[in-house]
Amino acid sequence: MRATNSSLESAAQSIIQDIYDCIRNFDDKASAIQTKVATEENADAAHNFGRLVEAYQAIATTVLNFSIQSPRYGLLKDMQEDGSFLVTL
Repeated sequence: MRATNSSLESAAQSIIQDIYDCIRNFDDKASAIQTKVATEENADAAHNFGRLVEAYQAIATTVLNFSIQSPRYGLLKDMQEDGSFLVTL
């Protein structure tokens, strides 16, 4: 943080924005490829690509859920009643 002259809050917000940007980029690229495969290839290729995208999304969700539930990271204690997290850094 010192190297970028950032506060903890701005560094956390930057990381959150980076994650959202990566998710949006993945979804946009997957959608574009799915459209191209559906128009240029056969139905099996489009179906298989859709399954591949779903598998990558499942992996990302599984890693997130593991990280939240793992005693190693201790995040469950920060879970709020509405399911959000309030993590004190």
